[in-house]
Amino acid sequence: MEVLPLMRLNSKYVFSVFLIWTAYVFCNCANVPALQSLYNISDQVTVLENKTLKSTVYNSEQAWFVQFYSSWCGHCLHFAPVWKAFAVDISGWQSIARLGAVNCADQKNSKICSQNIDVGFPTLRLFRALQKNGTGDVSKGQRDVIHLRHALIDHISKHSGDYKPSHWPRLEPVGIKWLLEDSTRSTKPGVTFRATVFEDAESYAGRELILDTMARTDVVIVRVLQPDLNNSVANWKITRLPSLFVYKQNEEPKELLFKSDTRESIHSSLEAYLNQSELKIKDQSRASSNLAGIDERNHRGNDEHRVTALQRINGVMQDRETLPTKTRMRSVVSMQDLESTLVYSLKHEVGLQRVISAQALEALKAFILVLNKYFPGRLQVMNVLSNLQRMLEPKSQLSNDDWFKILQRVKGNLAANQQFAVFLENEVRWLSCQGSTHVYRGYPCGLWTLFHTLTVSQAALNSNDVDADAKEVLNAMKGYMKYFFGCRECSENFAEESISLDSSVVSLDDSILWLWETHNRVNKRLAGALSEDPEYPKVQFPSETECKLCHDPFNPSHWKTSAVLHYLKELYSVKNIDMKVDKLNRRVTFGYFTIGINATDISMCLLLYSLCSVLLVVICIYINHRRKRKHVKYII
Repeated sequence: MEVLPLMRLNSKYVFSVFLIWTAYVFCNCANVPALQSLYNISDQVTVLENKTLKSTVYNSEQAWFVQFYSSWCGHCLHFAPVWKAFAVDISGWQSIARLGAVNCADQKNSKICSQNIDVGFPTLRLFRALQKNGTGDVSKGQRDVIHLRHALIDHISKHSGDYKPSHWPRLEPVGIKWLLEDSTRSTKPGVTFRATVFEDAESYAGRELILDTMARTDVVIVRVLQPDLNNSVANWKITRLPSLFVYKQNEEPKELLFKSDTRESIHSSLEAYLNQSELKIKDQSRASSNLAGIDERNHRGNDEHRVTALQRINGVMQDRETLPTKTRMRSVVSMQDLESTLVYSLKHEVGLQRVISAQALEALKAFILVLNKYFPGRLQVMNVLSNLQRMLEPKSQLSNDDWFKILQRVKGNLAANQQFAVFLENEVRWLSCQGSTHVYRGYPCGLWTLFHTLTVSQAALNSNDVDADAKEVLNAMKGYMKYFFGCRECSENFAEESISLDSSVVSLDDSILWLWETHNRVNKRLAGALSEDPEYPKVQFPSETECKLCHDPFNPSHWKTSAVLHYLKELYSVKNIDMKVDKLNRRVTFGYFTIGINATDISMCLLLYSLCSVLLVVICIYINHRRKRKHVKYII
């Protein structure tokens, strides 16, 4: 018996399925994941981006405390657990205040970050409730949980009148007259208790208690400041500040005692009194929700913001000794890393500055100058750098727009030869400096590699010039770190390291060794810190495996500087640079809009599309050929 098909293929059906399938393939090809944030929804921190910050923060009925950070910034990595702990600490205040975070390492956030970054990462800004525009106020105080909470309370307290949402509790102090009349004043339905906190003007106890208990409907809390206290006031015998009194309407006030003047102790005293009351209110189950986790933090006291070196940024506790380690040999310098460093530096770090002052511009000119003189780059890169130097020379100050106009002019000048214009469009991509995750290594590693390469290149090119400025590259690095490096704490630490620069560097070889010694001191200081890649621990380099002659076999802590100098000159020499660069790794951009795919992604998708198109043609030909054959009988 002849076996015949049970159904005939329909060409329109096949074509529709093909279109759906190819669209799916193309979308998946373009589905390149965005740069990962240090925060997620489980941290009670809202992740904001260029396109969501304004719609979320402006005209909001909550005040917003927003952190602008960079995921590669070591100080930001150290600060992340503090920000998360702060979010938990004020988790009961979310109807009044919210925390947000913007990752400025993600280039799609460059525009909003350039408008909000103050002097580096992390920048903290406080936005008012109902704010319609603007950048908010910069918070420059101490950055532990307690001081962050106080800064937020001060910010909330500034709201008044039409700028204060109607559902917010009263935080401003009341006077004695108001308090005397309060015992006979009618209250809202459900309010059983009144509480008064007597405190001095610098105290936060009253406002913290009001915010911590604002979900309760059975109590109204007010605060009275020391200047308004009157010893002749009846029924109150105030012997300490802060003091807490609770009373019912037309009843005598009762002072509640607490063990210490801390937020936790005062709150616990009030909660215990209210919970012991025979009156049960329908929302009693919500009584202690505002301070979720506060008892857990209490035993840590003022050390709650400190995080041990064992705690990683994802919140998982791991012993460093049990983590898998990799020894990455510094056998070759990658031009991919060097060029990615330049692209990120010129377009992102410098591009984040709202105004490049006269001093900062001089530092930028010095940076571009040493790059032109000593960077061992490809022709297209050197053309970009020489054009930048020429265009910056007559300038005395720049705005953010001016800087990007200069970059556009450079690309325009080189547009006649497309290979010259491609460099500034390259996507930042790390090779030897790639970390185990995006938050590790990357740009800081690239910057160290760049300046090591420049010091070695300067020494090689000026080996016969006795008048060469031995500190030229290092001074340019010092200026760049001061004015443009986003991690402010790192910049300040480098400035401290640079104090010895003038006295320590006399020759070009001294310049190479000074940077090496400084790099090793930084590695030693950061070993075991949150910014350390667990798979690439910060060690003193070169290791004995990398350079056996650099180490004294009888004294491991002693370096043979002549051997180290030889090693560094070999490692960072032009002949040891891998010149391979991914020239096609460019994102597709339309003005400020960037598609998260690059030329390689598009090429792969087009190849798949072409193959599928050929397959479709073959199928259609086969179907038409079948139709022309004799009529087929179906057998059921």
